[in-house]
Amino acid sequence: MKLKLAAIITLFLTVISLLNAFDKTPYYVNTETYDSYKELIRGVHYYNQERYDASIASFRTSLNTNPTDKFIRYWYSKALYKAGYMSLAINEWLNITRMGYEDAIILSKINKYYTANIEDSKDTFSNFIYLKAFSTNANFMKNINQPIQLKVLDDGTIYVLDYSDSSLKRFDANGNLIKKISQGKRLENSQLNWWGKAVQFVTRVYP
Repeated sequence: MKLKLAAIITLFLTVISLLNAFDKTPYYVNTETYDSYKELIRGVHYYNQERYDASIASFRTSLNTNPTDKFIRYWYSKALYKAGYMSLAINEWLNITRMGYEDAIILSKINKYYTANIEDSKDTFSNFIYLKAFSTNANFMKNINQPIQLKVLDDGTIYVLDYSDSSLKRFDANGNLIKKISQGKRLENSQLNWWGKAVQFVTRVYP
């Protein structure tokens, strides 16, 4: 009888010690954060497929539930840049720097667009960044949406190829729209200056 009682007591104490060994801490999963990163992964997948508008939609959904995540904002800005939404991309880069992003690689990429020399990059998107003061010009901003090529002449005249409406637009030095050509006729070879080549580009790429 005493042996059975000792065995029962030993078993009871063993069970109690095992119960105390288990972690009773309640763990919770933030479903909104989880869904946000699911959308981020989906957006990166679209981005790698060069489906930039689809990736933008996914990144926006991700930011709706996780608006302070700087990594999501960085991918969002990359997609905007690739899709041609330059002014929106610039705003996102500024948002990232204001939020204090410490990633040196990310900051160097952002800084590259702001420190590009205008003389060394006349035919690149850096010209558009250089002209960022026009972001306060309502006439300029309402007439341009998805610039894919830009040319600045010595007199300050600006030519912009706009993907959104398949057009070549001419602005004066103050950002006012002077002329718009959409699906214009091709010029003769003898007239093919830069402006003429741009018109040919519009008619060839956007029939």
